Amino acid sequence: MIALRDLLVRHQTLEATYLHTVRSGGWLPPIFLNQLVHLILRNVLDGCEDTFVLRAAELFFRPQRLTLHDGSLVAADDETVSGLGNKPLSPLVSMLGLPKAAEIDVLSGENASSYWQRSDLFDMALDLTAGRRGIAALGEVTGRWIAHLLGIEVAIQPLVATRVAAYAIGETLRQIRRLTEAARARDLTSDEAAWLAELVDALDDWITNKGGFLPAEWEN
Repeated sequence: MIALRDLLVRHQTLEATYLHTVRSGGWLPPIFLNQLVHLILRNVLDGCEDTFVLRAAELFFRPQRLTLHDGSLVAADDETVSGLGNKPLSPLVSMLGLPKAAEIDVLSGENASSYWQRSDLFDMALDLTAGRRGIAALGEVTGRWIAHLLGIEVAIQPLVATRVAAYAIGETLRQIRRLTEAARARDLTSDEAAWLAELVDALDDWITNKGGFLPAEWEN
């Protein structure tokens, strides 16, 4: 507590205190750091009326328990679902195999208005499944967090097809290696030679525009 007080006095604002702590590798008890983040988010989201964004912000300062069920990724407050008690099981608690004290509802368009009365209970789960409102809200609050602390405007878009992209990149790399070997053996068809030349030109342009950055696997 004294260390946190001294940091706040030295750096004057919550934001400056947080940035100093994370940049310097300084140590604060997790409960103090979480409270600091909570207070900063109060400034970041002042006036926000999107309950999905507000619930997503809880991921910044409240540990979550993630559960996969029928293809959905659900985040529920860890302290809430870990509580003890004698309350009857709700359908969601039973479905997810959570302790029976946890009365959890997944935030949705139908129950979003109840978040305002329940926010301090941390008893609403967030669906983080790709393509749904929860994951987009997490991207939005992350963008606001970065803009508030660093003054950098960013747009964060959730990826929903990374496996397809990774497969396509892998297949392209395999084709490049095969054609490179063929080129060394001088055994390319005219179409293959033209395709390889276009690919090299495209990669060269991409490298130039991206400042010379390439994924590590492309450098081998």
